[in-house]
Amino acid sequence: MSPRSYGDYLKLPQLLSSQSPITDEHDEMQFIVVHQIFELWFSLILFEMKAIFSSLEQGEVRSATRTLKRIDKITAIFPHYLQVLGTMRPQDFHLFRGALEGASGLQSEQFREVELVSGLGEESAYVEGLRKSGHWTEKLEKRLPEDSLRVATRRLIEREGVSLEEIYAHPDDHVETHDFLEACLDYDERMQEWRAAHLRLAERMIGSGALGTGGMGAPYLRGTMRFRFFPDLWKVRDQVTVSGGGKLAGPASGGEKR
Repeated sequence: MSPRSYGDYLKLPQLLSSQSPITDEHDEMQFIVVHQIFELWFSLILFEMKAIFSSLEQGEVRSATRTLKRIDKITAIFPHYLQVLGTMRPQDFHLFRGALEGASGLQSEQFREVELVSGLGEESAYVEGLRKSGHWTEKLEKRLPEDSLRVATRRLIEREGVSLEEIYAHPDDHVETHDFLEACLDYDERMQEWRAAHLRLAERMIGSGALGTGGMGAPYLRGTMRFRFFPDLWKVRDQVTVSGGGKLAGPASGGEKR
């Protein structure tokens, strides 16, 4: 029996035969590759999320934090992939865009799973918006009742036996929990950066008002900027500021709907 090869282990023949442009336009190939890479990363994020939930259930908060930091590193590179797509000239994108018909990255079921498992299933505006858009699937419906990272943070705080405000007022007394919550915020921030980069790319490629191939363009992407996975972790900053003697310019807005 011959030893396993690198190509066999990674199933490279199958992987490298999965790029099938439907036009002869040069830029379509990189468009396909970049989106396929995103789907692989989404798959890994969902895999790592399961490990986080398992670690938290066993009380292994440090392990959960370490895994979440890995997810943060993954999402940190997402905007760089969009920069590759940004090397296309708008007119070159439109040479094959019509052939996509209704196909759109907004239809990525895995990305929606990432959003739900992170906590957006609690946002009725998010869920209803997807249902109305036609981008809601049976798989996503089944995902709704499942655990989310937002719920996991609440359970962790409850187990700590103090309020979120207390944890942030005295972080050195709650080091493991505080570090995990801060890792959650890092991840949330990184996803916001990716949303912003996606919006800029859409505006660069098709303009600020045109519809995307899935019927949604920059206006839709702009609206998604209001969604955050951990609104309570953003709001607590206002409370820490007030406790420290600061004042708020207006109502607390971290994660609230606008």
